[in-house]
Amino acid sequence: MDIGGELVEARVDLKEVSEGSCESEDEYELLRFEDEEEFCAAASACADLYFLRTRNIYIDEESLVKSCLDVNGQRGVAFLVDQRGSESEIVQDDTGGAVYDAAIVLSRFLCRQEAGDMQGKNVLELGAGPALVSMAASILVGEKGFWWGTPTEDIPEMRGIAWDYVLASDVAYDETLFAPLVEGLLSVFNNKTVGYLCNGVRSIDREKNLRAMLEKHFKVESIKTSEFSYSIEDLSGISAPKFTSGQVNIDNKPLPPGFCMRKFHRAHLLWKLTLEG
Repeated sequence: MDIGGELVEARVDLKEVSEGSCESEDEYELLRFEDEEEFCAAASACADLYFLRTRNIYIDEESLVKSCLDVNGQRGVAFLVDQRGSESEIVQDDTGGAVYDAAIVLSRFLCRQEAGDMQGKNVLELGAGPALVSMAASILVGEKGFWWGTPTEDIPEMRGIAWDYVLASDVAYDETLFAPLVEGLLSVFNNKTVGYLCNGVRSIDREKNLRAMLEKHFKVESIKTSEFSYSIEDLSGISAPKFTSGQVNIDNKPLPPGFCMRKFHRAHLLWKLTLEG
């Protein structure tokens, strides 16, 4: 594996797909690993996490906790998320059985940037999988109903809703899904809807093709993801990787006992969508 090539490709992906909206390299999402071994360890750990029955993911954002602190004096919430849990079940379920890193990026972004605006709003997540994004969003929304895994037409309270937010993470991994995704987005958008679509970067051409399809109908704005691109979770169910720290997060704040910070091996794109006109 050419680690240099992987890093360069990640930079090029974001530079090209974001249409040169950033002026300096520091403004791009960069994958920073010391060597090839560290990069491979990060990718391996990510894959191992998919096959855990449950994952305990900590979102260290003050917007999730209005009035209390955790034991280390840091605001945040730990989400215990069920997954399919075995390789055979994950394969049978295709893609929806595990928490992908894009869901963590999107959850962190919402907690940090949209918390005030989301309160009391109607929020829909497409392709929710284990529903980490929905769980975080439901706290930000406040006293609202929360349904998962049920068609909207089967829930009386959800019929005819004008959606304020539409969210999706890593639902665009296959180009054959692009057209149905755009069609689905158009079916739930109105002139006031704000959408957020977060994807792990896997291919330059694929991401560019998706953006081109979206821009036929939506205004698409790129959002920098570097400050949201990490996970804090219980990694005791997998081999302890060398690139984690059990002490502090990226802001040098202490972590809750038993949690570690994990680097992402893949860059992520986050796009804000609104209807043109």
